Amino acid sequence: MIVDDGGDATLMVLEGKKWEEIYEKEGRLPDPKNYTNEDEHFLYEVLRDYIPKDPKRFHRIVDGMKGVSEETTTGVHRLYLLAEGK
Repeated sequence: MIVDDGGDATLMVLEGKKWEEIYEKEGRLPDPKNYTNEDEHFLYEVLRDYIPKDPKRFHRIVDGMKGVSEETTTGVHRLYLLAEGK
């Protein structure tokens, strides 16, 4: 279970899984330079650096998740955007 405040942990896990799949199929990793928001830049920098070291880490995390609890309006909004693929 992820207990999140702002959606950052949830975003990292879900984007991590997505980029692991892209890495496996295409060998591509996220480019942090494509993100101007400081938080997003850092997130994709971390994913870029860690996915090659353990390309199934986020898959294992997602497979073991039982749910997500979000505390803030911002985090809930972010979860809705993720669910819609935005």
